[in-house]
Amino acid sequence: EPILTNTRLRRILSTTAVMSAAIIWVLIRYRSADALLASTMAFTTFVFAQLVNSLIVRSDGRGVFRRHTLTNPALWLTIAAVSAMQVAVVEVPVLQRIFDTVGLTWHQWGLCLAVVAALLVVEEVWIRVRLWIWPDTDPSPLHRLASPRRALSIASPYRPPPWLTAYGRAASPMRARCAPPRRSRRRKRPT
Repeated sequence: EPILTNTRLRRILSTTAVMSAAIIWVLIRYRSADALLASTMAFTTFVFAQLVNSLIVRSDGRGVFRRHTLTNPALWLTIAAVSAMQVAVVEVPVLQRIFDTVGLTWHQWGLCLAVVAALLVVEEVWIRVRLWIWPDTDPSPLHRLASPRRALSIASPYRPPPWLTAYGRAASPMRARCAPPRRSRRRKRPT
């Protein structure tokens, strides 16, 4: 299976479009007040959007708010470190001069994080809508493991044509090769 499937490519492009629209909105909204403030807010929004995007990509189409999201401590450590570095770049005066940023108020931080939260909400809503419209979509091979009920309904991505099925089940040559030979249950009676 290729790493960049059509489904993943569509998700990457749609997430990129939403992130780009959000960052452009922040730039346009604050550009008239102060260009440096607008670029700092856009930079902050971009960094936190990428952190949320790492969670979205890790969820692989199943939604971020699941137990599986918490199973990678290295990812969470990275998110915490990058968040701390971003706050330092924006708030510490020495780093402000190096990275050409300005300090943000609580309201501006809140706006940057609200835009990023909107990205997460859009992705979660899209996942719910997709599963409501197309309930048999399989976002990843791990999804079969997470839901035994769906594992039975989605045996494999390959659907054989009807003329290859026998009584509703796929006629599998592998099953025929691996199955032990059938023996009759009746014993022959000695004559």
